[in-house]
Amino acid sequence: MRVLVTGGCGLVGAFAVRQLLALGHEPVIYDLSPNFELLADVRERVPFVRGDVLNLPDLLGAVREHDVRRVLHMASVLTLGAAAHPYAATQTNILGTLNVFEGVRALGLERAVFCSTGKVRPDSARYARQADAGRYDLEPDVYTHTKIAAELLLADYRQIHGLDLVIARFCGLVYGPGSAASGGIAVALRTLVEGPLRGEAARLDWIPTARQALNGLLYARDAADGAVRATLAGGLTDWVFNVQGHSTGTLADLAAALRQLIPGARIAVPAATEEGAPITADAHAQEQLGYVARHSLLDGLAEYVEFVRSGRLRDWQPAA
Repeated sequence: MRVLVTGGCGLVGAFAVRQLLALGHEPVIYDLSPNFELLADVRERVPFVRGDVLNLPDLLGAVREHDVRRVLHMASVLTLGAAAHPYAATQTNILGTLNVFEGVRALGLERAVFCSTGKVRPDSARYARQADAGRYDLEPDVYTHTKIAAELLLADYRQIHGLDLVIARFCGLVYGPGSAASGGIAVALRTLVEGPLRGEAARLDWIPTARQALNGLLYARDAADGAVRATLAGGLTDWVFNVQGHSTGTLADLAAALRQLIPGARIAVPAATEEGAPITADAHAQEQLGYVARHSLLDGLAEYVEFVRSGRLRDWQPAA
């Protein structure tokens, strides 16, 4: 199957492209940034279209030119970028997503999967409780709030046009190797991984947009696995799937795992005030997609460290 992956050069997008290839499908990357750091060994196997999801004619042209049947929509301005540039983020995250839905409608595509965030759940609940009072009890979070708007529009398009549109929510702080990683956790990991690998001491007291208890860490391969499964699966009876991470964690958990992987690493973080715990898989994702997170924190960080050292990713074998 030929699948257009918007944002296919990003962290999760690149892993999704790799997974589609490993499963025998034909991904096509649609992205503004031709960053092939995580795709160097498969670059020649994947068509690349440089384009912006805000440009509907170009998006439709890419779908037609490559005879695409489904779209995995990952292009997005993430938390830190959205906070710095809220107007641009709102355009990309809402209007760009709406263009994907329009493409599915106009060209009669089989399905599009919209990658959202688990943060929509608590923020939506708080908004609903305070909607009449107008005191929403919400911290500024342009990224999450544009995802809420896009989820609502997706529901509208499903009902108005009868489209097969699916939501894959990444429930946890997504982390992984490479310069394309631009979320808050990426800032912390560059400090905690790359410095000690050079023999330097590293200190971190906080992670942007996150508390010390990280409320779930989601390795990029797991995030991609859930999104790809939502793109390819048949016989879905639901259309919202929460792609959970393996476990919760703290900055102290991160530091302990990295000291195990980087002997002699000098890493200073606050002491843990609570323990990490396993996360129960989302029942819908497990039953209909066959998705369960495969990477513990140590697993994900091990590949991250290996990539920084060697510039190569591990061979990936699709799970049943």
